[in-house]
Amino acid sequence: MTIEGCLISALKKTEMINDLQSAKFKMSSRTDKGVNAFANVFSISSNKKINLKAINANLPQDGTIICWAYATTDENFNPRHSDLKQYRYFIPKGYVKINENEVKKRLSIFIGKHNFQFFCKKDFRSPIRKIDQILLNHDESYYSVVIKGKSFVWEQVRRIVGAVFLSDISTKNLESLLHGVDFNNNYHKVMPAPAEFLILEDIFFKNLIYVTDLKALNFILNKISRKINSYFMKQYYYKNLQKKNHNSI
Repeated sequence: MTIEGCLISALKKTEMINDLQSAKFKMSSRTDKGVNAFANVFSISSNKKINLKAINANLPQDGTIICWAYATTDENFNPRHSDLKQYRYFIPKGYVKINENEVKKRLSIFIGKHNFQFFCKKDFRSPIRKIDQILLNHDESYYSVVIKGKSFVWEQVRRIVGAVFLSDISTKNLESLLHGVDFNNNYHKVMPAPAEFLILEDIFFKNLIYVTDLKALNFILNKISRKINSYFMKQYYYKNLQKKNHNSI
């Protein structure tokens, strides 16, 4: 069952809604397959008091879907019309060796309004998008790339990260691709970075005040953290195993 299907089922079982038409069910974002959505948003019209614990009790028990906050809105609220979305991509420091100043320079060329036709998976939507801010952060274990904008197209964030960190395309040629020019067939080198390390971290709406279930919030934070760390550990040992096998031949 899809995430949307699971939510609708749980809302019906808890009698938060009766049918989709009267409930006016809407979801904010659909992410790429495999991406972690920490802060996705859906809306319903209901006269019932929202009970997050009851809803969560009727969602998959593996914790893949958790409702951890809600807000009361007016009847014109549409979760698809957010003011800003924030994505964060994690990269372990042992996975790549970078020059931070050079990476920041490469990331900065994507800020502003551009045609991202070479940095997305094409569909019926316009690839023209505006990125408001890109930040490169780090702690003792990870680099993280924070990308903020009002809307994104498929694989846009992952292809930006892939182009900057995982490709040998020069900064000059990246700029050319952003201007719609592909002299050296560089487009085929722009591959999406793995989905597992990308998080839809926040969706901003002005004037919304949330009621938060701290237990549910901590649960989902810990689950995402374990998932990311687990995947990196598997990749680390797999790469080292490959090296040992290669050296022994």
